[in-house]
Amino acid sequence: MNIFSPGFIRNAEKIIAVIAVAAIVAAKILHLPAANIFMVVSLCALALVYARGLPDVLGENKEQQNFGLNTATGVLLSVACVGILFRLQYWPAGKNMVGLAAIGLPVLIGAVFYFKGKEARDLSSYFNRLLLRQAVFGALAIALYVASNKDLLTLQYPNDPEIVRIKSNHFDHPENEAYTKEYMEYVEAQRYKQQ
Repeated sequence: MNIFSPGFIRNAEKIIAVIAVAAIVAAKILHLPAANIFMVVSLCALALVYARGLPDVLGENKEQQNFGLNTATGVLLSVACVGILFRLQYWPAGKNMVGLAAIGLPVLIGAVFYFKGKEARDLSSYFNRLLLRQAVFGALAIALYVASNKDLLTLQYPNDPEIVRIKSNHFDHPENEAYTKEYMEYVEAQRYKQQ
């Protein structure tokens, strides 16, 4: 089995994407402890698939594909995957990465429509596959860029405004020692409850 064959990479993308979505739901909505690990691994693996194997994901006719569009889209999809991960984990630079993808992917969607109008009809399935990935990740990037930490935390903890307040204060103002102290006390209290 060749792990760099187009068929393997296409199937891997689908499986990894399903795992990533399930892990995000399990980690951020169901609050399952080990789901964060699956979310990190699956989104990083998806980023690697797009960085290395986007032409293989998009179809068999690699020699007819647009190299520039593939390269730019692969880079931006990889940045979007990592940005989504960072944004959902509230890590620094997450908003910058999804912002880059939120700006770049709509520009590439316009470029795809431009090239799609100029190219022959036999490449329409290639352009449609490219557009689908750009649109999905572009929409996610825009949504995560526009959403504040408080909005994301409210979705994650809809029934606990105190957790939302403590965490959003800490994530929005990491330089504030009072918020950091309150957050660390909250984390310790949660750890104590679990024991």
